[in-house]
Amino acid sequence: MSTLRQRTIRLAYGRPDLRPHLMRALTAMEPSLSKREPLVGPLAYRYKISMLGEALALSVYDGQELVGGINASYVGNMLRVRGCQKDVLTIIDRFPEIEDRKRPRWVSDEGAVPRVKGLSVTRSDLFYDKHRGKGYGVAMYIAVMRAYFDKVGPFLFMPDMCTSGTTSKEARYVWQSLARKFPSEGYVIAVLTRP
Repeated sequence: MSTLRQRTIRLAYGRPDLRPHLMRALTAMEPSLSKREPLVGPLAYRYKISMLGEALALSVYDGQELVGGINASYVGNMLRVRGCQKDVLTIIDRFPEIEDRKRPRWVSDEGAVPRVKGLSVTRSDLFYDKHRGKGYGVAMYIAVMRAYFDKVGPFLFMPDMCTSGTTSKEARYVWQSLARKFPSEGYVIAVLTRP
């Protein structure tokens, strides 16, 4: 949560006379959903990126019915990328534009660690079997890549198993497919241009 948002919430609790005005300001701070865009076949999607770009949610629809989605979180601290740190460092060597040079490197016991603009998928799902095996998963991930690239420019895209979680067998197939289409190292993908 942003510092400005936290301060506004605290002020709203402390000043009931200002609460209506502050609540309108908070609502204005919230990101809104994008307009519905075609995904592939009969599917369409909408997404929302938090103000500071620290989270992204993509919802997939078949007509009016919600049929799946992806949630992803920002990863800027290389020390959090435990499972794929070697892959990330290799990609940064290959594509130095991925490193976030606006901020100093992290200092750890192992030395200076680069900061990156990264996005880790924390959840992805297609709810119904009829939507599986048709390339919709790859299309969903590419839609996330496109939306996030528009917000931050070049970044690293990785599965949850690189940070702290697990990645399902089905999702690993999607990551392998993406790794064949985009510059990658292991399951970590360098998004250098808008897909």
